[in-house]
Amino acid sequence: FYDQTIDKVRSSGVATMEPSTLREENVLVGFIAKEKQAFVDKLIAGRDLEQSEGMLGETVMPGPQVGYGRVAIKDIHSGQTNPGFSVTEFNTAKDYPVIIDRTILNTKNKQIVLPAFFFNKFSNKVWAGQGFSFIHNSMHGQPKRMATYAGDYANVISLENSILSSETAYEYFEPAKKTGYVLTPGEQVPMKNSLSNEIELKNPGKEMDVTFAQREIADKSLDIMIEYDITIGMALVIPIPFFTVIPAITSTDMLMNTHATSKIVRYPSIVKSVTTYQNGVYNKAENLAFDSYSGQPVAIKVHDDYNGVLLEQKTPASWEYSAMQPKSLSENKKLNIDFEYVQLQDAEFLAYNEEQACDLAVLTPGDLIELGQEHYYHVESFDKANNRIQIIPSFVNEPGLPDPSDVKIVRTAKNNRLTDQLSSITFHSAEDDLEPPVIQNNGVNWQDSEFTSDLNQAVNAIQNDEELMLLTGPYQEMNMESYVSKFPEQCQEEAHAMEVRNVEIMYKVKEGGHTLQILSFEIFCDGEWVLIDWQN
Repeated sequence: FYDQTIDKVRSSGVATMEPSTLREENVLVGFIAKEKQAFVDKLIAGRDLEQSEGMLGETVMPGPQVGYGRVAIKDIHSGQTNPGFSVTEFNTAKDYPVIIDRTILNTKNKQIVLPAFFFNKFSNKVWAGQGFSFIHNSMHGQPKRMATYAGDYANVISLENSILSSETAYEYFEPAKKTGYVLTPGEQVPMKNSLSNEIELKNPGKEMDVTFAQREIADKSLDIMIEYDITIGMALVIPIPFFTVIPAITSTDMLMNTHATSKIVRYPSIVKSVTTYQNGVYNKAENLAFDSYSGQPVAIKVHDDYNGVLLEQKTPASWEYSAMQPKSLSENKKLNIDFEYVQLQDAEFLAYNEEQACDLAVLTPGDLIELGQEHYYHVESFDKANNRIQIIPSFVNEPGLPDPSDVKIVRTAKNNRLTDQLSSITFHSAEDDLEPPVIQNNGVNWQDSEFTSDLNQAVNAIQNDEELMLLTGPYQEMNMESYVSKFPEQCQEEAHAMEVRNVEIMYKVKEGGHTLQILSFEIFCDGEWVLIDWQN
Protein backbone atom coordinates (compact mmCIF):
# COMPACT_ATOMS: atom_id res chain seq x y z
CA PHE A 1 0.00 0.00 0.00
CA TYR A 2 1.05 3.62 -0.49
CA ASP A 3 1.86 5.44 2.76
CA GLN A 4 1.27 9.14 2.23
CA THR A 5 2.98 10.08 5.51
CA ILE A 6 6.39 8.96 4.27
CA ASP A 7 5.63 9.05 0.53
CA LYS A 8 6.64 5.41 0.07
CA VAL A 9 5.12 2.06 -0.78
CA ARG A 10 5.05 -0.26 2.20
CA SER A 11 4.10 -3.90 2.58
CA SER A 12 4.36 -6.45 5.33
CA GLY A 13 3.91 -9.32 2.82
CA VAL A 14 1.50 -12.24 2.85
CA ALA A 15 1.94 -14.88 5.55
CA THR A 16 0.85 -18.45 4.94
CA MET A 17 0.48 -19.02 8.69
CA GLU A 18 1.48 -17.42 11.98
CA PRO A 19 4.28 -19.11 13.96
CA SER A 20 3.17 -21.36 16.79
CA THR A 21 4.78 -19.03 19.32
CA LEU A 22 2.34 -16.31 18.22
CA ARG A 23 -0.67 -18.56 18.16
CA GLU A 24 -2.77 -16.19 20.21
CA GLU A 25 -2.39 -13.53 17.53
CA ASN A 26 -3.47 -15.83 14.71
CA VAL A 27 -6.70 -14.55 13.22
CA LEU A 28 -7.79 -18.13 12.48
CA VAL A 29 -7.66 -19.10 16.15
CA GLY A 30 -11.02 -18.45 17.75
CA PHE A 31 -13.95 -20.01 19.50
CA ILE A 32 -16.29 -22.40 17.77
CA ALA A 33 -19.83 -22.08 19.06
CA LYS A 34 -21.69 -25.28 19.86
CA GLU A 35 -25.26 -26.14 19.08
CA LYS A 36 -27.86 -25.63 21.77
CA GLN A 37 -27.98 -28.53 24.22
CA ALA A 38 -31.32 -30.15 24.93
CA PHE A 39 -32.67 -30.24 28.47
CA VAL A 40 -32.64 -34.06 28.59
CA ASP A 41 -28.95 -34.10 27.59
CA LYS A 42 -28.15 -31.65 30.34
CA LEU A 43 -30.08 -33.77 32.82
CA ILE A 44 -28.33 -37.00 31.85
CA ALA A 45 -24.81 -35.96 30.76
CA GLY A 46 -24.41 -32.60 32.43
CA ARG A 47 -24.01 -29.18 30.93
CA ASP A 48 -21.50 -28.85 28.05
CA LEU A 49 -19.05 -26.02 27.64
CA GLU A 50 -20.57 -23.13 25.75
CA GLN A 51 -17.78 -23.07 23.13
CA SER A 52 -14.53 -24.75 22.08
CA GLU A 53 -11.36 -23.34 20.66
CA GLY A 54 -10.44 -23.59 16.94
CA MET A 55 -8.97 -23.62 14.37
CA LEU A 56 -9.83 -26.76 12.47
CA GLY A 57 -6.85 -28.68 11.11
CA GLU A 58 -4.21 -26.57 12.81
CA THR A 59 -1.58 -29.31 12.51
CA VAL A 60 -2.05 -29.76 8.74
CA MET A 61 -1.86 -26.08 7.82
CA PRO A 62 1.23 -24.85 5.90
CA GLY A 63 4.27 -23.71 7.82
CA PRO A 64 4.84 -20.02 8.57
CA GLN A 65 6.25 -18.20 5.57
CA VAL A 66 6.04 -14.61 4.34
CA GLY A 67 5.85 -13.84 0.63
CA TYR A 68 5.42 -10.67 -1.39
CA GLY A 69 3.06 -10.17 -4.31
CA ARG A 70 5.29 -7.54 -5.95
CA VAL A 71 8.96 -6.73 -5.56
CA ALA A 72 10.53 -3.70 -7.28
CA ILE A 73 14.30 -3.32 -7.63
CA LYS A 74 15.97 -0.05 -8.65
CA ASP A 75 19.35 1.58 -8.43
CA ILE A 76 19.93 4.20 -5.78
CA HIS A 77 21.02 6.62 -8.49
CA SER A 78 18.13 7.93 -10.61
CA GLY A 79 19.79 10.51 -12.86
CA GLN A 80 20.12 10.66 -16.63
CA THR A 81 22.18 7.44 -16.70
CA ASN A 82 19.53 5.52 -14.84
CA PRO A 83 19.45 1.96 -16.32
CA GLY A 84 15.82 1.51 -15.33
CA PHE A 85 14.22 -0.82 -12.81
CA SER A 86 12.60 -4.26 -12.58
CA VAL A 87 9.28 -5.43 -11.15
CA THR A 88 8.62 -9.06 -10.20
CA GLU A 89 5.16 -10.28 -9.26
CA PHE A 90 4.43 -13.50 -7.39
CA ASN A 91 1.41 -15.63 -6.61
CA THR A 92 0.68 -15.60 -2.89
CA ALA A 93 -1.51 -17.34 -0.38
CA LYS A 94 -3.90 -14.42 -0.69
CA ASP A 95 -4.66 -15.42 -4.28
CA TYR A 96 -4.57 -19.17 -3.59
CA PRO A 97 -5.43 -19.83 0.07
CA VAL A 98 -5.80 -23.19 1.73
CA ILE A 99 -9.40 -24.33 1.37
CA ILE A 100 -10.97 -25.71 4.56
CA ASP A 101 -14.41 -27.24 4.35
CA ARG A 102 -16.57 -29.61 6.35
CA THR A 103 -19.80 -31.48 5.89
CA ILE A 104 -22.93 -31.06 7.95
CA LEU A 105 -22.82 -33.09 11.16
CA ASN A 106 -24.84 -36.24 10.56
CA THR A 107 -26.31 -37.54 13.80
CA LYS A 108 -28.62 -40.29 14.93
CA ASN A 109 -30.05 -40.37 18.42
CA LYS A 110 -31.98 -43.09 20.23
CA GLN A 111 -33.39 -42.24 23.65
CA ILE A 112 -35.43 -44.27 26.11
CA VAL A 113 -36.84 -42.66 29.27
CA LEU A 114 -38.95 -45.09 31.28
CA PRO A 115 -39.80 -43.88 34.78
CA ALA A 116 -41.80 -46.39 36.89
CA PHE A 117 -42.56 -46.83 40.51
CA PHE A 118 -40.09 -49.61 41.25
CA PHE A 119 -38.07 -49.68 38.01
CA ASN A 120 -36.57 -46.72 36.08
CA LYS A 121 -34.67 -47.03 32.77
CA PHE A 122 -32.72 -44.23 31.06
CA SER A 123 -30.97 -44.91 27.73
CA ASN A 124 -29.31 -42.41 25.39
CA LYS A 125 -27.36 -43.64 22.36
CA VAL A 126 -25.83 -41.17 19.91
CA TRP A 127 -24.07 -41.79 16.58
CA ALA A 128 -22.37 -38.81 14.90
CA GLY A 129 -20.30 -38.53 11.72
CA GLN A 130 -18.66 -35.62 9.93
CA GLY A 131 -16.12 -35.06 7.16
CA PHE A 132 -13.39 -32.44 6.88
CA SER A 133 -11.30 -31.48 3.85
CA PHE A 134 -8.11 -29.42 3.61
CA ILE A 135 -7.04 -28.53 0.06
CA HIS A 136 -3.47 -27.25 -0.29
CA ASN A 137 -1.66 -25.87 -3.33
CA SER A 138 1.93 -24.92 -4.20
CA MET A 139 1.18 -21.55 -5.76
CA HIS A 140 2.55 -19.39 -2.93
CA GLY A 141 5.84 -17.91 -4.10
CA GLN A 142 5.52 -19.02 -7.74
CA PRO A 143 6.50 -16.22 -10.20
CA LYS A 144 3.62 -14.56 -11.97
CA ARG A 145 5.37 -11.87 -13.96
CA MET A 146 8.92 -10.51 -14.33
CA ALA A 147 9.41 -7.24 -16.20
CA THR A 148 12.09 -4.60 -16.73
CA TYR A 149 11.35 -0.95 -17.43
CA ALA A 150 13.34 1.93 -18.81
CA GLY A 151 13.35 5.35 -17.18
CA ASP A 152 12.98 6.58 -13.65
CA TYR A 153 11.36 4.64 -10.88
CA ALA A 154 8.29 6.88 -10.86
CA ASN A 155 4.91 5.42 -9.97
CA VAL A 156 5.49 1.77 -9.13
CA ILE A 157 1.78 1.18 -8.46
CA SER A 158 0.37 2.04 -11.88
CA LEU A 159 3.62 2.20 -13.93
CA GLU A 160 1.94 4.85 -16.08
CA ASN A 161 5.12 6.72 -16.92
CA SER A 162 7.32 3.66 -17.38
CA ILE A 163 8.44 2.12 -20.67
CA LEU A 164 8.37 -1.68 -20.86
CA SER A 165 11.68 -3.19 -22.02
CA SER A 166 11.16 -6.91 -21.46
CA GLU A 167 8.62 -9.13 -19.79
CA THR A 168 8.01 -12.77 -18.90
CA ALA A 169 4.53 -13.82 -17.75
CA TYR A 170 3.58 -17.27 -16.44
CA GLU A 171 0.22 -19.01 -16.58
CA TYR A 172 -0.45 -22.08 -14.45
CA PHE A 173 -2.99 -24.86 -14.43
CA GLU A 174 -5.47 -23.73 -11.82
CA PRO A 175 -5.62 -25.71 -8.57
CA ALA A 176 -8.90 -26.22 -6.77
CA LYS A 177 -10.54 -22.93 -5.78
CA LYS A 178 -13.59 -22.00 -3.77
CA THR A 179 -15.81 -19.07 -4.68
CA GLY A 180 -18.42 -18.45 -2.05
CA TYR A 181 -19.90 -21.88 -1.33
CA VAL A 182 -18.95 -23.33 -4.73
CA LEU A 183 -15.81 -25.51 -4.89
CA THR A 184 -14.20 -25.77 -8.33
CA PRO A 185 -11.96 -28.85 -8.82
CA GLY A 186 -8.40 -28.39 -9.98
CA GLU A 187 -7.80 -28.01 -13.72
CA GLN A 188 -6.79 -31.29 -15.34
CA VAL A 189 -3.51 -31.57 -17.25
CA PRO A 190 -3.11 -33.18 -20.72
CA MET A 191 -0.85 -36.25 -20.50
CA LYS A 192 0.68 -38.70 -23.02
CA ASN A 193 2.91 -41.77 -22.82
CA SER A 194 3.15 -42.73 -26.49
CA LEU A 195 2.93 -41.13 -29.92
CA SER A 196 0.19 -43.60 -30.79
CA ASN A 197 -2.04 -42.71 -27.82
CA GLU A 198 -4.50 -39.87 -27.50
CA ILE A 199 -4.10 -37.18 -24.86
CA GLU A 200 -5.66 -38.02 -21.49
CA LEU A 201 -6.66 -35.42 -18.90
CA LYS A 202 -5.27 -36.28 -15.47
CA ASN A 203 -4.09 -34.68 -12.21
CA PRO A 204 -0.34 -35.43 -12.11
CA GLY A 205 1.34 -34.81 -8.79
CA LYS A 206 -1.96 -34.60 -6.92
CA GLU A 207 -1.63 -36.13 -3.47
CA MET A 208 -4.48 -37.24 -1.24
CA ASP A 209 -4.29 -38.40 2.34
CA VAL A 210 -7.47 -39.75 3.95
CA THR A 211 -7.62 -40.41 7.69
CA PHE A 212 -10.46 -42.04 9.61
CA ALA A 213 -10.95 -41.49 13.33
CA GLN A 214 -13.50 -43.52 15.28
CA ARG A 215 -14.31 -43.29 18.95
CA GLU A 216 -16.78 -44.97 21.24
CA ILE A 217 -17.66 -43.97 24.79
CA ALA A 218 -19.95 -46.27 26.76
CA ASP A 219 -21.28 -45.85 30.29
CA LYS A 220 -23.55 -48.45 31.83
CA SER A 221 -24.74 -48.56 35.40
CA LEU A 222 -27.28 -50.48 37.47
CA ASP A 223 -28.38 -48.96 40.75
CA ILE A 224 -30.38 -51.18 43.13
CA MET A 225 -31.72 -49.52 46.26
CA ILE A 226 -34.05 -50.88 49.00
CA GLU A 227 -35.61 -48.54 51.53
CA TYR A 228 -37.30 -50.00 54.60
CA ASP A 229 -38.97 -48.44 57.64
CA ILE A 230 -39.96 -50.00 61.00
CA THR A 231 -42.43 -48.15 63.16
CA ILE A 232 -43.78 -49.27 66.56
CA GLY A 233 -47.08 -47.85 67.70
CA MET A 234 -48.87 -48.21 71.03
CA ALA A 235 -52.41 -49.35 71.36
CA LEU A 236 -53.15 -48.68 75.00
CA VAL A 237 -50.24 -50.51 76.56
CA ILE A 238 -49.71 -53.03 73.74
CA PRO A 239 -46.90 -52.17 71.23
CA ILE A 240 -47.82 -52.75 67.56
CA PRO A 241 -44.94 -52.80 64.92
CA PHE A 242 -45.39 -51.47 61.36
CA PHE A 243 -43.00 -52.53 58.48
CA THR A 244 -42.53 -50.64 55.16
CA VAL A 245 -40.22 -51.88 52.31
CA ILE A 246 -39.79 -49.96 48.97
CA PRO A 247 -37.37 -51.41 46.37
CA ALA A 248 -36.00 -49.17 43.51
CA ILE A 249 -33.98 -50.29 40.47
CA THR A 250 -32.44 -47.70 38.11
CA SER A 251 -30.70 -48.77 34.82
CA THR A 252 -28.62 -46.26 32.88
CA ASP A 253 -27.13 -46.99 29.43
CA MET A 254 -25.17 -44.18 27.72
CA LEU A 255 -23.36 -44.70 24.39
CA MET A 256 -21.67 -42.25 22.02
CA ASN A 257 -20.07 -43.29 18.70
CA THR A 258 -18.25 -40.69 16.59
CA HIS A 259 -16.65 -41.04 13.15
CA ALA A 260 -14.59 -38.30 11.50
CA THR A 261 -13.06 -38.43 8.00
CA SER A 262 -10.25 -35.97 7.27
CA LYS A 263 -9.09 -35.60 3.66
CA ILE A 264 -5.93 -33.66 2.85
CA VAL A 265 -5.39 -32.85 -0.85
CA ARG A 266 -2.28 -31.20 -2.29
CA TYR A 267 -2.02 -29.77 -5.82
CA PRO A 268 1.35 -29.03 -7.45
CA SER A 269 2.08 -25.91 -9.49
CA ILE A 270 2.36 -26.77 -13.21
CA VAL A 271 3.19 -24.14 -15.82
CA LYS A 272 0.60 -23.93 -18.59
CA SER A 273 2.22 -21.25 -20.78
CA VAL A 274 5.01 -18.68 -20.74
CA THR A 275 4.64 -15.36 -22.57
CA THR A 276 7.77 -13.30 -23.21
CA TYR A 277 8.26 -9.81 -24.61
CA GLN A 278 11.61 -8.68 -26.02
CA ASN A 279 12.55 -6.03 -28.59
CA GLY A 280 8.92 -5.23 -29.31
CA VAL A 281 7.97 -8.85 -30.10
CA TYR A 282 5.68 -11.06 -28.04
CA ASN A 283 6.30 -14.82 -27.92
CA LYS A 284 4.06 -17.38 -26.23
CA ALA A 285 5.11 -20.98 -25.49
CA GLU A 286 2.12 -23.16 -24.57
CA ASN A 287 2.48 -26.64 -23.06
CA LEU A 288 -0.06 -28.83 -24.86
CA ALA A 289 0.94 -32.22 -23.42
CA PHE A 290 3.11 -33.64 -20.63
CA ASP A 291 4.92 -36.94 -20.25
CA SER A 292 2.91 -39.33 -18.07
CA TYR A 293 6.12 -40.81 -16.65
CA SER A 294 8.23 -37.73 -15.85
CA GLY A 295 5.69 -34.88 -15.86
CA GLN A 296 7.86 -32.84 -18.26
CA PRO A 297 6.27 -31.03 -21.26
CA VAL A 298 6.59 -33.00 -24.51
CA ALA A 299 4.39 -30.94 -26.86
CA ILE A 300 5.07 -27.19 -26.91
CA LYS A 301 3.29 -24.77 -29.24
CA VAL A 302 5.05 -21.46 -29.87
CA HIS A 303 3.22 -18.32 -31.07
CA ASP A 304 4.86 -15.01 -31.97
CA ASP A 305 4.06 -11.76 -33.75
CA TYR A 306 5.33 -13.16 -37.04
CA ASN A 307 3.35 -15.40 -39.35
CA GLY A 308 2.97 -19.02 -38.39
CA VAL A 309 2.98 -21.32 -35.39
CA LEU A 310 5.64 -23.85 -34.35
CA LEU A 311 4.93 -27.10 -32.52
CA GLU A 312 7.80 -29.02 -30.96
CA GLN A 313 6.97 -32.67 -30.29
CA LYS A 314 9.48 -34.47 -28.08
CA THR A 315 9.67 -38.24 -27.83
CA PRO A 316 11.17 -39.52 -24.57
CA ALA A 317 13.16 -42.73 -24.89
CA SER A 318 10.91 -44.36 -22.28
CA TRP A 319 8.04 -44.25 -24.79
CA GLU A 320 9.83 -46.69 -27.09
CA TYR A 321 12.14 -48.64 -24.77
CA SER A 322 10.41 -50.45 -21.93
CA ALA A 323 13.68 -50.84 -20.00
CA MET A 324 13.82 -47.05 -19.53
CA GLN A 325 10.32 -46.77 -18.06
CA PRO A 326 9.51 -46.26 -14.35
CA LYS A 327 10.20 -49.17 -12.02
CA SER A 328 6.82 -48.62 -10.40
CA LEU A 329 5.08 -50.04 -13.49
CA SER A 330 6.41 -53.55 -12.87
CA GLU A 331 8.07 -53.92 -9.47
CA ASN A 332 6.34 -56.58 -7.32
CA LYS A 333 3.53 -57.02 -9.85
CA LYS A 334 1.74 -60.34 -10.18
CA LEU A 335 0.90 -61.45 -13.71
CA ASN A 336 -2.62 -62.64 -14.39
CA ILE A 337 -1.61 -64.65 -17.46
CA ASP A 338 -2.17 -68.33 -18.17
CA PHE A 339 1.45 -69.41 -18.69
CA GLU A 340 2.62 -72.92 -19.54
CA TYR A 341 6.12 -74.02 -18.59
CA VAL A 342 7.90 -75.57 -21.61
CA GLN A 343 11.38 -77.10 -21.71
CA LEU A 344 13.00 -77.73 -25.12
CA GLN A 345 16.43 -79.34 -24.98
CA ASP A 346 18.51 -76.93 -22.87
CA ALA A 347 16.15 -73.96 -23.20
CA GLU A 348 13.20 -73.08 -20.92
CA PHE A 349 10.16 -71.08 -21.98
CA LEU A 350 6.87 -69.70 -20.72
CA ALA A 351 4.23 -70.18 -23.39
CA TYR A 352 1.16 -67.93 -23.40
CA ASN A 353 -2.09 -67.48 -25.25
CA GLU A 354 -1.94 -65.02 -28.15
CA GLU A 355 -5.01 -63.17 -26.81
CA GLN A 356 -3.02 -62.24 -23.67
CA ALA A 357 0.00 -60.83 -25.52
CA CYS A 358 -0.92 -57.25 -24.59
CA ASP A 359 -0.63 -58.11 -20.89
CA LEU A 360 3.10 -58.77 -21.34
CA ALA A 361 3.85 -55.03 -21.47
CA VAL A 362 4.90 -55.08 -17.79
CA LEU A 363 7.70 -57.55 -18.56
CA THR A 364 11.15 -56.43 -19.67
CA PRO A 365 14.15 -58.52 -20.74
CA GLY A 366 16.31 -58.86 -17.65
CA ASP A 367 13.43 -58.99 -15.14
CA LEU A 368 13.86 -61.33 -12.18
CA ILE A 369 10.61 -63.28 -11.81
CA GLU A 370 9.42 -65.85 -9.31
CA LEU A 371 7.43 -68.87 -10.49
CA GLY A 372 5.56 -70.35 -7.58
CA GLN A 373 7.62 -70.61 -4.40
CA GLU A 374 11.40 -70.11 -4.45
CA HIS A 375 11.81 -70.66 -8.20
CA TYR A 376 13.58 -67.63 -9.70
CA TYR A 377 14.22 -66.93 -13.38
CA HIS A 378 15.48 -64.08 -15.56
CA VAL A 379 13.50 -63.01 -18.62
CA GLU A 380 15.85 -63.50 -21.56
CA SER A 381 13.84 -62.64 -24.69
CA PHE A 382 10.39 -62.64 -26.30
CA ASP A 383 9.61 -65.07 -29.10
CA LYS A 384 6.46 -63.40 -30.43
CA ALA A 385 6.29 -65.61 -33.50
CA ASN A 386 5.80 -68.67 -31.28
CA ASN A 387 4.00 -66.92 -28.40
CA ARG A 388 6.56 -67.71 -25.75
CA ILE A 389 9.13 -66.10 -23.45
CA GLN A 390 12.59 -67.55 -23.02
CA ILE A 391 13.67 -67.65 -19.36
CA ILE A 392 16.98 -68.48 -17.69
CA PRO A 393 17.05 -70.00 -14.18
CA SER A 394 18.67 -67.99 -11.41
CA PHE A 395 21.61 -69.43 -9.45
CA VAL A 396 19.37 -69.99 -6.38
CA ASN A 397 16.43 -72.27 -6.98
CA GLU A 398 14.56 -74.88 -5.04
CA PRO A 399 14.41 -78.41 -6.52
CA GLY A 400 11.37 -79.37 -8.54
CA LEU A 401 9.41 -77.83 -11.39
CA PRO A 402 8.25 -74.19 -11.22
CA ASP A 403 4.61 -73.21 -10.95
CA PRO A 404 3.69 -71.10 -14.02
CA SER A 405 0.27 -70.23 -12.59
CA ASP A 406 1.82 -67.90 -9.99
CA VAL A 407 4.28 -65.45 -11.62
CA LYS A 408 5.56 -62.39 -9.79
CA ILE A 409 8.10 -59.76 -10.87
CA VAL A 410 10.57 -59.67 -7.97
CA ARG A 411 12.99 -57.14 -9.45
CA THR A 412 12.31 -55.30 -12.68
CA ALA A 413 14.91 -54.38 -15.28
CA LYS A 414 13.31 -50.97 -15.81
CA ASN A 415 15.79 -48.27 -14.78
CA ASN A 416 13.80 -45.00 -14.45
CA ARG A 417 15.67 -43.19 -17.24
CA LEU A 418 12.76 -40.85 -17.80
CA THR A 419 14.63 -37.71 -18.92
CA ASP A 420 16.51 -39.31 -21.84
CA GLN A 421 15.17 -38.07 -25.19
CA LEU A 422 14.77 -40.20 -28.31
CA SER A 423 13.81 -37.54 -30.84
CA SER A 424 12.32 -34.10 -31.33
CA ILE A 425 10.22 -33.00 -34.30
CA THR A 426 9.21 -29.40 -35.06
CA PHE A 427 6.09 -28.70 -37.12
CA HIS A 428 5.17 -25.38 -38.73
CA SER A 429 1.83 -24.03 -39.85
CA ALA A 430 0.65 -20.67 -41.12
CA GLU A 431 -2.58 -21.19 -39.16
CA ASP A 432 -3.07 -21.79 -35.45
CA ASP A 433 -4.23 -25.36 -36.04
CA LEU A 434 -1.34 -27.48 -34.78
CA GLU A 435 -2.07 -30.20 -32.22
CA PRO A 436 0.18 -32.96 -30.82
CA PRO A 437 0.46 -35.68 -33.50
CA VAL A 438 -1.05 -39.12 -33.04
CA ILE A 439 0.42 -41.97 -35.09
CA GLN A 440 -2.48 -44.25 -35.93
CA ASN A 441 -0.40 -47.16 -37.25
CA ASN A 442 3.06 -47.23 -35.71
CA GLY A 443 3.81 -50.85 -36.49
CA VAL A 444 3.46 -51.98 -32.88
CA ASN A 445 0.07 -53.59 -33.30
CA TRP A 446 0.45 -56.66 -35.50
CA GLN A 447 -2.38 -56.64 -38.04
CA ASP A 448 -3.47 -59.67 -40.05
CA SER A 449 -2.90 -59.40 -43.82
CA GLU A 450 -1.71 -61.61 -46.65
CA PHE A 451 1.85 -60.31 -46.23
CA THR A 452 1.98 -60.90 -42.46
CA SER A 453 0.43 -64.33 -42.90
CA ASP A 454 3.11 -65.35 -45.43
CA LEU A 455 5.81 -63.86 -43.21
CA ASN A 456 4.63 -65.86 -40.18
CA GLN A 457 4.65 -69.09 -42.17
CA ALA A 458 8.14 -68.40 -43.50
CA VAL A 459 9.52 -67.63 -40.01
CA ASN A 460 7.98 -70.77 -38.51
CA ALA A 461 9.58 -72.90 -41.23
CA ILE A 462 13.12 -71.61 -40.55
CA GLN A 463 15.56 -74.20 -39.17
CA ASN A 464 18.79 -72.17 -38.95
CA ASP A 465 19.92 -69.08 -37.05
CA GLU A 466 20.40 -67.19 -40.34
CA GLU A 467 18.33 -67.74 -43.46
CA LEU A 468 17.13 -65.81 -46.53
CA MET A 469 13.36 -65.67 -47.08
CA LEU A 470 11.54 -64.78 -50.34
CA LEU A 471 7.92 -63.69 -50.22
CA THR A 472 6.70 -63.76 -53.82
CA GLY A 473 3.33 -62.05 -53.40
CA PRO A 474 2.11 -59.86 -54.95
CA TYR A 475 0.76 -57.85 -51.99
CA GLN A 476 -1.71 -55.01 -52.28
CA GLU A 477 -2.01 -51.73 -50.31
CA MET A 478 1.50 -51.91 -48.84
CA ASN A 479 2.80 -48.84 -46.99
CA MET A 480 6.28 -48.19 -48.44
CA GLU A 481 6.77 -44.58 -47.30
CA SER A 482 9.99 -45.50 -45.46
CA TYR A 483 11.62 -46.55 -48.75
CA VAL A 484 10.64 -43.60 -50.96
CA SER A 485 14.25 -42.41 -51.17
CA LYS A 486 15.06 -45.40 -53.44
CA PHE A 487 12.08 -44.96 -55.75
CA PRO A 488 12.59 -43.70 -59.32
CA GLU A 489 11.85 -40.01 -59.72
CA GLN A 490 9.24 -40.69 -62.44
CA CYS A 491 7.23 -42.95 -60.11
CA GLN A 492 3.87 -41.28 -59.38
CA GLU A 493 2.26 -44.03 -57.30
CA GLU A 494 1.01 -43.36 -53.75
CA ALA A 495 3.75 -44.66 -51.42
CA HIS A 496 1.31 -45.58 -48.64
CA ALA A 497 -0.72 -47.95 -50.86
CA MET A 498 1.56 -49.74 -53.33
CA GLU A 499 1.64 -53.19 -54.94
CA VAL A 500 4.76 -55.16 -53.97
CA ARG A 501 6.22 -58.58 -54.86
CA ASN A 502 9.39 -60.68 -54.50
CA VAL A 503 10.35 -59.35 -51.08
CA GLU A 504 13.74 -60.68 -49.93
CA ILE A 505 14.15 -60.72 -46.13
CA MET A 506 17.15 -61.86 -44.12
CA TYR A 507 16.25 -63.63 -40.86
CA LYS A 508 18.86 -63.72 -38.07
CA VAL A 509 19.00 -64.84 -34.46
CA LYS A 510 21.18 -62.41 -32.54
CA GLU A 511 21.75 -62.04 -28.78
CA GLY A 512 18.69 -64.11 -27.99
CA GLY A 513 16.43 -61.99 -30.22
CA HIS A 514 15.18 -62.19 -33.79
CA THR A 515 15.89 -59.62 -36.55
CA LEU A 516 14.27 -59.24 -39.95
CA GLN A 517 16.12 -57.15 -42.55
CA ILE A 518 14.58 -56.30 -45.95
CA LEU A 519 17.17 -56.64 -48.73
CA SER A 520 15.16 -55.95 -51.89
CA PHE A 521 11.66 -55.92 -53.37
CA GLU A 522 9.77 -54.98 -56.53
CA ILE A 523 7.14 -52.26 -56.77
CA PHE A 524 4.55 -51.77 -59.51
CA CYS A 525 5.12 -48.25 -60.78
CA ASP A 526 3.70 -46.60 -63.94
CA GLY A 527 2.60 -49.91 -65.47
CA GLU A 528 5.78 -51.93 -64.86
CA TRP A 529 7.65 -53.70 -62.08
CA VAL A 530 10.70 -51.90 -60.71
CA LEU A 531 13.37 -53.61 -58.57
CA ILE A 532 14.34 -51.71 -55.41
CA ASP A 533 17.69 -52.85 -53.99
CA TRP A 534 17.59 -51.53 -50.44
CA GLN A 535 21.16 -52.58 -49.65
CA ASN A 536 22.79 -50.51 -52.42
